[in-house]
Amino acid sequence: MVTTTAAKGICPHCKAEVDKAATRCPHCQGKIYKWTVWRKFVAGFLGALILFVIFSIGLGGSKPSNSTVNAEDAAKQAAELAAWQETPAGKLCAKHTDWKRKACDLILEKKVAIGMSPEQARAAWGEPDHVNRTITADGTNEQWVYGSNYIYFDDGILSSIQN
Repeated sequence: MVTTTAAKGICPHCKAEVDKAATRCPHCQGKIYKWTVWRKFVAGFLGALILFVIFSIGLGGSKPSNSTVNAEDAAKQAAELAAWQETPAGKLCAKHTDWKRKACDLILEKKVAIGMSPEQARAAWGEPDHVNRTITADGTNEQWVYGSNYIYFDDGILSSIQN
């Protein structure tokens, strides 16, 4: 009579000897994971992707900076900002310190953009002809009607524009 012995492995949880084909340890009921070729490939790919991202954002090395050039750039940017602050958009942003420069520029062009607040949209397009409001468990949604144009707000943030 010939007897065969099943291949044995070690449970990663309780360190008891278990059958290689087991998916759960009979001693501690812990799940025994099998690293298939597919899982090994995915783990290797994710590791390579993480390394690529780390090196591409500059942790792998960077160029030395020139402080003279940086000082000149800073002075130029300060002069541009001072000139912009004298424009109508700059004066609008001075009244609304929490608004960004781009939003103030768009408002004076009578344009709206994704991410604007209702106050900014109203400053750009004026009062809507009609407001349709929906309140759900997920929050408040509004549709502002301007003739044949519509803008949509999700919880107070402009989320889409329909012309």
